Amino acid sequence: MDNRKKRKLLPFIIIVLALIFAIIFCVSPVKKITKVNNFAKASDSIIKLESLNEVEFNNENKSLQTSVSLTDDDINNLIYNAIKNKVSVSAIETDINDDIKIYVNSDLLNIIPTQYAVEIVPSLKNNSLGFSIKSAQIGRIPVPKKIILTMLEKSSSTNFSVDAENNYVTISTKPIEPFKLVSFTMGDKKIGIKTSYSINSLADLKRLLQSNVSESIKSLLKNMYR
Repeated sequence: MDNRKKRKLLPFIIIVLALIFAIIFCVSPVKKITKVNNFAKASDSIIKLESLNEVEFNNENKSLQTSVSLTDDDINNLIYNAIKNKVSVSAIETDINDDIKIYVNSDLLNIIPTQYAVEIVPSLKNNSLGFSIKSAQIGRIPVPKKIILTMLEKSSSTNFSVDAENNYVTISTKPIEPFKLVSFTMGDKKIGIKTSYSINSLADLKRLLQSNVSESIKSLLKNMYR
């Protein structure tokens, strides 16, 4: 190849390289987050109320009330267990304030370091916890909410249902049945969840003891009604 042809190709090569570097920069991680270490807790043990802060029986309304706190590490664990078989995860971070920001470091096409960032706004509707998507990004590139909702819909997960038209995802309450969600709070790097179960008869008590609740709750009930 003579020098004239090389000179003609040079601008093209420079443009291609510039585009490649621009793409890598745009999808590269924006926020420095911690590495994934050891997710020791099984995700289902968290949502089945095995990490209880408080369990008490309310004599006025004959109900068993529980409270549990999910820390940012607990949320990291839940996310990791939900996506580990679909996405290669090198780091996860969750920021819990007035809303929840989730950052997941991964590799695009298995070679380009990238970061998925999603901001969600949780709410309680009809005794079910859910969330709407406020924003989403891959690196520095905004991603339409519709794409995220469609991906969640196609995941066919039994842990949540998706209403893409109204930008709302409802989290299944099956793991905590027969308890009902009463309220939740957010802040100080954790989510506080309160649940309640009415015990008005022996049948209600029997149903609870036969359900998939934690052993700590079952032990408390057995001691109460001994």
